[in-house]
Amino acid sequence: MAVTNFSPLLGLALPTTGDLSGTWGTTVNDSITSLIDSAVAGTTTLSANADVTLSTTNGAANQARNAVILWTASNGATTRNITAPAQSKAYIVINAGTGSVVIRGTGPTTGVTVLSGYKVLVAWNGSDFVSVAKSLISLTSDVTGTLPIANGGTGTTSTTFTNLTTNVTGVLPLLNGGTGVTTPALVAGTNVTITGSWPNQTINASGSSGGSVTAVSASSPLASSGGTSPNISLTGTVPIANGGTNSTATPTAGGVGYGTGTAHAYTSAGISGYFLQSNGASAPTWVVAPSGSGTTFLYSPFSYPFI
Repeated sequence: MAVTNFSPLLGLALPTTGDLSGTWGTTVNDSITSLIDSAVAGTTTLSANADVTLSTTNGAANQARNAVILWTASNGATTRNITAPAQSKAYIVINAGTGSVVIRGTGPTTGVTVLSGYKVLVAWNGSDFVSVAKSLISLTSDVTGTLPIANGGTGTTSTTFTNLTTNVTGVLPLLNGGTGVTTPALVAGTNVTITGSWPNQTINASGSSGGSVTAVSASSPLASSGGTSPNISLTGTVPIANGGTNSTATPTAGGVGYGTGTAHAYTSAGISGYFLQSNGASAPTWVVAPSGSGTTFLYSPFSYPFI
């Protein structure tokens, strides 16, 4: 009686009591032992430059059951997909081709990208294949070309340090510590002289002590006699805004100072017994004291009534 039951993951024959009477050898050898052998140590070699879905069968050899997947196709810049059953299984993926491959589950899932030259152990985690381990890379034997700066390299095969004298041509920009020009142009300003040629130039101040005074001027109310050693004198009146009186008035003995609105001024000398009378915006004047019953005048700090 032929076997009709198989294991769910590897598809191995599961004989039941009474099966294979007198014929067990063929089934056990071909549908169990040989398949276990390939599941543990077999290799599926993929040499065609195309996406691949690994074949699956029960009780017979197939691609998905093998332990190792060897990619040898020349896919270059094209990334190829290897789709395996979405179930518990581990694979050793060896990428001996020229481009990247992705080992993924049916669906498809995201999977694991295996770069050219890499060997990766992947396993199903319940929802996708994940990387368990990667082969160690020897920078001496496994890496060709130059290691980019982004990966910690120099981006060059040269081991010679750059000599600014022999290895650099053209003008070194300001951003790289240069001047941005082949010969700096120094510009002489007032009372400055530049002698010599780049890079050996001398900057000197011209004139006496860096220059000389040729004339001194002044504005009202100051006046200057001119020349290099002038006499500075005061002319006219000093405005109130500059701390002056804006007036030539001389203080009068016994007079009182007041403001005209534009200058300081003084009244005439006071007369004994007279009072100073305000005339609004006009100059105050001295007047005779008022007389008559009931008249009151103010004299700080007291008020005096006339009787």
